[in-house]
Amino acid sequence: MVTSSDLVSKYCVEDPLGLWKWSTNRDALEWADGSTLVCTDELEHITRRLALRGLPPFPCLALALAAHRGILRETDALTAWITDKRQGDALNSRLHEEVTQAVTALHALRGLHTSGSSLSEARLWIMDALFAQPEFDSVRLNVPSNLEGEWKLETPLEAHPIHGQNRHWLKVVGRASARLTQGKIQRLLETGIEFELKAASVAVPACDRARLMLEELQSDPDLASLTLAAKGLMAAIQLPKRLSADNEPSTGGAADLSNHGPLDRLLLSELAHDDLTLSARIALNEALYLRREPPASEPIGHLAVLVDSGVRMWGLPRMFAAAACLAFAAQGSRKETFNCWRTEGHSTVECDFLSKPGLRAFFKSPSLDAHAGEALRAFQAGSLDLKCDRRILITHPDALADPSFRKSLESNASLLTHIATLDARGSFRLFEPPFTPSSICSRSQLSVEEILASRTASQDFKTRGSDPAVPAFMKLDPAPLLVPLDVAPDYSTAPSATGRRFAVCRERKLMVFPQPGKGARQMARKLPGGRTVFLDEWENWVVVVKEGSARIPNRLACYSDTMEPRVADLCAGEPALAAFRSGSVLLIARLWDVLAYSLPTGALLDRKPSTEPWHRGRFYGSGAAFAAAYWNGQSIQFEPVRIPEWIQRNGIAAVFDRDQIPGPWVITQACQVISLADGSQIRIPLPISQSSHARNIVFSRDGRRLAVSVPNLGFSQMFELPLEQGPSCTAQAISGSLESNPPAAPMGTHRMLHAIRLSSDRNLWVQTPDRAWRKLLIREELNEFAWSEPLTLSMDPEHTTPFSDPQRLPSGWKYATADLGSGRRAFMDPRGFLHLQDLTGKHPDISLVITTGLTAIWTSHSMTGGADYLLPPNSTVNHRSTALAIRNWLLTA
Repeated sequence: MVTSSDLVSKYCVEDPLGLWKWSTNRDALEWADGSTLVCTDELEHITRRLALRGLPPFPCLALALAAHRGILRETDALTAWITDKRQGDALNSRLHEEVTQAVTALHALRGLHTSGSSLSEARLWIMDALFAQPEFDSVRLNVPSNLEGEWKLETPLEAHPIHGQNRHWLKVVGRASARLTQGKIQRLLETGIEFELKAASVAVPACDRARLMLEELQSDPDLASLTLAAKGLMAAIQLPKRLSADNEPSTGGAADLSNHGPLDRLLLSELAHDDLTLSARIALNEALYLRREPPASEPIGHLAVLVDSGVRMWGLPRMFAAAACLAFAAQGSRKETFNCWRTEGHSTVECDFLSKPGLRAFFKSPSLDAHAGEALRAFQAGSLDLKCDRRILITHPDALADPSFRKSLESNASLLTHIATLDARGSFRLFEPPFTPSSICSRSQLSVEEILASRTASQDFKTRGSDPAVPAFMKLDPAPLLVPLDVAPDYSTAPSATGRRFAVCRERKLMVFPQPGKGARQMARKLPGGRTVFLDEWENWVVVVKEGSARIPNRLACYSDTMEPRVADLCAGEPALAAFRSGSVLLIARLWDVLAYSLPTGALLDRKPSTEPWHRGRFYGSGAAFAAAYWNGQSIQFEPVRIPEWIQRNGIAAVFDRDQIPGPWVITQACQVISLADGSQIRIPLPISQSSHARNIVFSRDGRRLAVSVPNLGFSQMFELPLEQGPSCTAQAISGSLESNPPAAPMGTHRMLHAIRLSSDRNLWVQTPDRAWRKLLIREELNEFAWSEPLTLSMDPEHTTPFSDPQRLPSGWKYATADLGSGRRAFMDPRGFLHLQDLTGKHPDISLVITTGLTAIWTSHSMTGGADYLLPPNSTVNHRSTALAIRNWLLTA
C-alpha cells in the first residue's frame, strides 16, 4: 500500500529551485506563491491510482495539479525553473515561444470538471486520464510492488540536456492536456473508458435477436403481455424443415443417442426386450435411438411475413399478430433471415418487429382495409427480390373466409406457403395450401385472461387503507407488532451491519427480522414459486431469485418497504444453480453458462458460455482446473483459479468461498481445507485411512460449515470451520442445522382460529382449530400478556361466535370475521393476529398476537405492551395503558 511517508520520502520531493514545496507541518504541497497545491491525503489517493500503470515524474504531476487549480502562470519562478543558466538569465525567443504554448495548453485543465462528483474526485479522474496519454510512455516511472528499492525511469532522458529536463516535462504535460477534452473526462467517469466505443458490426441471427427481444420485453410494463403471447405461440408453431436432397447422408456417422426418433433408428439392444416391454419403453420415450449427424452445411433460408393491418385485426388480434411474428422469428434457424411487412391499401410497408420502436410504430399504424388481398402482389414483389422460400400471411379468420379475399388468393395461389389466423379470443390456426378448414397443420388456444392479467406482485398492507371497516392494524406498513417464526425457513441471510436479516418461508413469504432477539414481520407474500437460490439486500431492495425449470423461467423478485415490488422473468430452459451479486449486477450461474442481469431494470446485460460444467457457487471446472466467474464492469469473465502443484497432488474434492474470509478455498481428497490466498490449512478429522469425495461433501451457503459423509462406514458428521486463520488448525465437530438460520422463537403462533368468546366474567377466550380453548391472561404486576395453556372445555354455544369462512379484501388479502354484537367484531388475520374492533368508535381497535405463550398487544391509540420479542425496535411501550385499554374494551363488550 502507498502511504504518506512513502510518498514524501520516495516520490513527492520538493523542487530544489522552490517552484513547489511542503508546508510547515507537511500536510499539504504549496506553490511558489504560497497557494495550496494539494493536500497530502488527496495526493496519496491520486498517486495510488496512477501507480497502477506506472507513475509519471513528479514535476509532471505538480505542473498538472497547478494548472487544474489555476495557479500556473508565466511567473519569474517558472521562468527560472526551466531556464538554462549557461545560456544566461534571459530566455531566447524560441524558449519563450515554447513556454507560452505549453502554459496556454495547460490552462485548458482548469475548465475541466466532472458532473455529479466532488472536486477531489474530479481531480482524481482528470489526473488519471491525463497521464494515460501516450506522451508519458517515455517518462513513466517503474514502481516496485513493495515500494522498496530505487525507482528508475523506463526510458532514461539522457537525450535531453540535464538542464533541459524541466523544459521537456513542461512540453510533455502541455501536449497531453491539449488532447484531453471534457467529453473524454465525462465518458471516463460514467463508463471507465476514455474513448468512445462503437458497436461492432456483427450480424446477429434473426432468431437470436427475437429471443433477446422477448427477454427484454419481459420488463416492459406496456409490452410484457406480448412476451406471454409469443411464448404461447412458439409452442404451437410447427413449420416444416427445409430439407436438401442428401439431408440424411449414409456416411454422416453417428452423433449420439436419443430417446426420440424413427423406428428404423432404434438401437438394436432395445429389440432384446419382449414386445410388451418394448412397446412401453417406446410409449414412455425411454427407448434409445441412434441419431445421425446433421449435414455439414444447412441451406440458407429466407422467411417473409405479411401482417394484415385491416379493420378486422384491430384490438387484441393486432397484438397477437405481433406476438406471432416474434414467435416465427424466434423459432427459425440461425441460417434463416427474417423480413416482415404490414398491409397498407395496395402496398406494403416494411416493419421492424425486433426492436421496441418498430413494435410501437406497428401498433400506431392501423389501416382501413377489409382484408389483405389487395397487398398480395406488392408482398410478392418484395419477397421475390429477397428470394424468400417461406411466405406467411397473418390475418383474421373472418378475412380468410371472405369471398373477395379468396378470389385474390386464388390468383396468387403459388405465393403463400402458410396462412396464420388469430382472433380476439386467442384462437391460433396455421394453414397450409389449399388453405381450407381441413388443411390446418397447427393450432393453439391462448389464455387471454392470463396474458392481460397484471404480472406485478400483490400489493402490500399500506394500500388497503381505503376501507373504513378494515382494522387500523391492517392499514399500517410496517406492522406495529412482530410474529414468531416457529418453522425453520427455506433460505435466510446472515445478519447485516444493522442486525437485520431476511428469510424466505415455505408459505412463499418473505420475512424480515429487524434485530437479533426480535420476532419477524412479513415483508411480502406470494413470492414466485420454486427453490430459492439467492437472497440478499441491495440498497433499499431485498432481492430474491427463484429457480425455474425447462418450462418455467428463473425469476427475479425485488421487494422494498417504500416502493412497489418488481417481479421479472429471467433466463428459461435451464434452472439457476447459483446466483451472486457484483454491485448492481446479478450473475446467474447455470450448468454451462453465466448470465448477467441489471438489478435496477432486470435487463439482460451479458451471457458467457463455459467450456467446463458448473462446480459450486461462482466456480466452473472439474479435476484440478477451475475458473471463477466475475463481472468486470462491462462483461462476464472467467478467471482461472491458480492451485499450487503440491495441493493438486493431494486431489481436489471441491473449491468454494467463505463469506468475509479471503479465498478461494479448496478441500482436498485428504479432507484438508486450504486457503489459496495465504495457504492456511484446516484439518477435517475423518476416520483413519478415509478420503473425501465431492459428492459426499455439503457446504453451507456462507462456506463456514460443511457436512462430510463416508457411506461405506455409515459415517456422517458436520463441522464448523474456525474463523481464525493460521498455519494449521482443526475443524470442530458440531450438531444442529447446516445453515445458520435465525434462532428458534420462544413461542409458537396460530394462523387461524375456529371461534371466539367473551365470557360473563369479561374474559377473552379463543378456540384454535384443534378445538382447544385458550384464555387471555393480563398480568399487570408483571407487565405481561399471555395466552393460557390449551384447555378442553365445554362452552355455551349461545355465547360462542365461530369465525366465518375466509373472505377476500379488494387487494387480495384473506381474513375471517366474527360478529360479537353491540357493534363489536373480531378479525382473524392469517399472519397470526387477532383484531378486535369497536364500530361505534368509543374504544380503540385492539390487536393481539395469537401465540402459545407470552404475547403482545397494540391499540389504535399507538399504545403497545407485552413480550419484548414481539415489539418492533424503537416502539413506544406502555404496559399499564395497554392493559387498561384491553380491560375497558372487554368490560363494555
